[in-house]
Amino acid sequence: MRRREKNIKKMLSCVAIASLLAGGTAFANGYRIPEQSVDSTAKAGANIASASSADAAYYNPAAVSFLKDGWLVEVDGTYLHLTAEKYQDSRSPLYNGRSKVEDYGLPTLFVVSPEWQNMRFGFSITTPYGLGKRWDQPFPATFANKFELRITDFNPTVTYAVTD
Repeated sequence: MRRREKNIKKMLSCVAIASLLAGGTAFANGYRIPEQSVDSTAKAGANIASASSADAAYYNPAAVSFLKDGWLVEVDGTYLHLTAEKYQDSRSPLYNGRSKVEDYGLPTLFVVSPEWQNMRFGFSITTPYGLGKRWDQPFPATFANKFELRITDFNPTVTYAVTD
């Protein structure tokens, strides 16, 4: 009996630790917009290790020291069109509803300065999370008339090249 209790405690501890480690990455994932630059969109989000333009200030600041010298600027914009969602309740047609169509414009800006005494400065403005839904019908609007999440990330970076 004791051995079984120890195994259960051990298993519960492992599950608790795993949920703490994995749970942090799941927050607001339905509102996540991972591609924040043209290069990232072209590489389907696999831009972190290979960022080779001004967007390295956001994706991989350590790589900024190895970019070509001079000012690097990238301005991007993403347009998102979300179609209406239909809600049907099996209890009564009075509970049915349809969400509104949503349109979002997401601007991004990446800037990297020229090298100055082995240092480079970078700055990025991104919208890594956002989107929303609106419901006008009485039943869906009772719980979520309008829910919108908008996050704008202002990210200054400084890199220092220790060696070539």
